[in-house]
Amino acid sequence: EASSSQTELAWNDPTSAPGDEEARLLRVDVRPAGGSSSDPITIHTPCVIEFEYWNSRPDVYLHPTFYLYNEQGILICSTGPTYFPNWREKTFPTGLIRSWCNIPGDLLNNGLHRVSVHFAKNDQTLFRKEDALSFEVHDTASKRDGWYGEWKGAIRPMFDWDSEIVSSD
Repeated sequence: EASSSQTELAWNDPTSAPGDEEARLLRVDVRPAGGSSSDPITIHTPCVIEFEYWNSRPDVYLHPTFYLYNEQGILICSTGPTYFPNWREKTFPTGLIRSWCNIPGDLLNNGLHRVSVHFAKNDQTLFRKEDALSFEVHDTASKRDGWYGEWKGAIRPMFDWDSEIVSSD
């Protein structure tokens, strides 16, 4: 239901935004890839979680991370830009920075999902905001050849499957 979703969180006054005088989170959102935070997300929709933050001191190492939970409160995953060489262990220049994570379609199960934001500066926690975002993943009958019903599990990836005839009568 739409009332349970909070797909964007932004601070109009940077001095009240989470952080300190050197780094502040200005906005975080979740949206379909290529869409806006008000567009629906289905089980097949690739989506993006995006951070915008301000760095006012050169040579600061900033590290946005999020924790993704399903509606049962199960932690599905936590992720940050640790494994991406363009930014790993590199300091940021001063200015407004945007970081994002792409979540593939056909991964999340239907239901309400919550995002907690963790932000580190120079390997020290600067702040953590529990339940910063929430979004509904809607089920759809497409790609199912007529079968429609709940799938069990925290995620519902579409793994590649194939079959072959080993012998026939």
